[in-house]
Amino acid sequence: MADKLDDLDYHAESAAEAGLSNYAGGAHIAYFLAWAVERELAAPDALDAAVADPVSDRDPGAFEAVLDWYDGAVVTDALRSEGAAFAGSCYDRYVDEYAAAFGDRTYHEPNWEDYFVAAGLLDRLRAEGCA
Repeated sequence: MADKLDDLDYHAESAAEAGLSNYAGGAHIAYFLAWAVERELAAPDALDAAVADPVSDRDPGAFEAVLDWYDGAVVTDALRSEGAAFAGSCYDRYVDEYAAAFGDRTYHEPNWEDYFVAAGLLDRLRAEGCA
């Protein structure tokens, strides 16, 4: 059974109240999903060129493409078994550490500079096994 761990819809109102786009409310989701695509933790269909190419090319529209592909949600059945296991055990900690790292910028327009910060958090959590 698939678990939905996060959804862009959960954050849309907060982003709108801050005067930001809907995508800004899901920057942390976009970063997680782009990271999963890069690390080949995403289900094989997400490694399709429509998603993988914008991510690997560092295209500015990659985060919107990823959010659109995944319907704005982190769902475990959209990940390979290793990715689903990681997400299931570590996603909440990622969100907590993401919030601590970005502080009052938790909601922001997704960009590559901030992606690398989030990817570093995720790589460390994965290396630690979320212990």
